[in-house]
Amino acid sequence: MKLGKIVEEILATAREEQCDLVVMASEGGRLRHLFGGTISERIVRYAPCPVLTMQPSAQIRFEKDQWLEVKQIAQWAA
Repeated sequence: MKLGKIVEEILATAREEQCDLVVMASEGGRLRHLFGGTISERIVRYAPCPVLTMQPSAQIRFEKDQWLEVKQIAQWAA
């Protein structure tokens, strides 16, 4: 766990760990665009690697006619 500004900490960790990909949920919202964009938009803009954003609840197709439910975890486990 790190303390600090969310965007800066994620970007710093991606650089330090030389990440190949950052995956994060993105909810978006029109009001947020007026105030500098969402966290995920800023990560996408400045990340040193590709960023995959997805809806908090989504389905991913991994084989022909096989779908995997992806849900956002509301709490972090220790």
